[in-house]
Amino acid sequence: MEIEKGGTPTVTLCTTSFDALGQSLAAALGEPSLPIVSLPRKVQIERQSQASLDEIARGIIDEIVYILTQPRERIAREYRGKHRVEAIPEANEGTFSSRLAAADLESVCAPATAAETSILFYERGWTDGLPIVPPTRTAVEKMLEYSDRDADEVVGVLAPRQGHATVIKIAVNAVMAGCLPQYLPVVVAAVEALADPAFGLGPLQATTSPVAPLAVINGPIVKELGFNFGYNAFGPGTLANATVGRAIRLIMLNIGGGEPGTIDKAVQGGPAKYSWCVAENEQESPWPPLSVERGFGRYVSTVTLFAGSSYQNFLGRGDARELLLMAAETMAVSGSNCQHIGAEALLALNPGHADCFARAGYGKDDIKRFIFENARTPFSKRTRDWQEGWKNKHNRPNLILEGEDPMVPVTDRWEDIQVLVVGAWGSHGMFIPGFLPTSRTTTKVIRLQGVGRKA
Repeated sequence: MEIEKGGTPTVTLCTTSFDALGQSLAAALGEPSLPIVSLPRKVQIERQSQASLDEIARGIIDEIVYILTQPRERIAREYRGKHRVEAIPEANEGTFSSRLAAADLESVCAPATAAETSILFYERGWTDGLPIVPPTRTAVEKMLEYSDRDADEVVGVLAPRQGHATVIKIAVNAVMAGCLPQYLPVVVAAVEALADPAFGLGPLQATTSPVAPLAVINGPIVKELGFNFGYNAFGPGTLANATVGRAIRLIMLNIGGGEPGTIDKAVQGGPAKYSWCVAENEQESPWPPLSVERGFGRYVSTVTLFAGSSYQNFLGRGDARELLLMAAETMAVSGSNCQHIGAEALLALNPGHADCFARAGYGKDDIKRFIFENARTPFSKRTRDWQEGWKNKHNRPNLILEGEDPMVPVTDRWEDIQVLVVGAWGSHGMFIPGFLPTSRTTTKVIRLQGVGRKA
């Protein structure tokens, strides 16, 4: 797009399953006429013979030449909406959030019952498929009492729609998710993390991976608002965990534009894409909490977002070394995004395992180094595609391997492994692989000054 703006003709190649995504992203970024040429979807998922590639090339070469040689005005006319895809509208022009923020909350929520409102919102593509709490003016205004920011202040710009996440739009989605008003500062901080370029929301919203943001809550606010950090912490049953996690997803959908099927191309998806929020079990952890490890004070409340691609349970008993070996074996999965492309990894330990490690003299960094050295797979056991990709610096270009059959580590650096203490005492732990090497764990402070005191 930048090259086109500079006056040089370009062609964008896109597999058929991503046509809608390409068109929508181009429109959201101000280039609805960007010429996109479709490739058969099999190019994306199958190893092609040279003969097959030649056939595919012959099928599109005339169109490519045409695009590159015709006047740009003609191409702009012909390719505007060529694929009949309804582009993502700009977030401030007639979409869900702007309508609800533009003084017509009551008219949108006019149906007589909450059930009817839920169906209406669902039909308009404004929900995650579950029933919602109608975001009436009264409910939204009560939510806004727990923010000391102006209602129209832009907290962040969310990809891929480049939607402006204002405080009032965040509040609307928080109401829909079922949040209590006092949860709003937590959701606002999570949106700040979503919008941080280091987190990389754009790729996460449009990937084929089942990735979802895992929100980890730290600090005094955990007990103040009742976030679950013990039994079933990753599961259902706690209002704060469930609704804050769901609000994050609704915001990604309604403000960020991550529409399932059109933009969100997750091949199989996962339940974490509904809601994924947990608190760290700081009171039973033998080590400083995640927030302190990331540079914040112990009494500062924070939200940390980790881009997690599903999860894997492991059952571990024994001494500290045996438990660590079990965790490493669980994390040495060649098909995970960690092993395959060098994404971050998260090891969620229950407090019993953490206590065992601490009594044996292990700190968090010791555990990370142990995992890095032991969660490895032989190069020879990797797929031919991965081996070729690594040799050509397509997969994990920063990874240096030596020896006849080197062992491939779970991440490129031991520092890319996060350790979290969560849950109750027991024998179970969890490995959560990350998403992309460029998607970094991001932490934001929960602002509480003046909260709940507005007239």
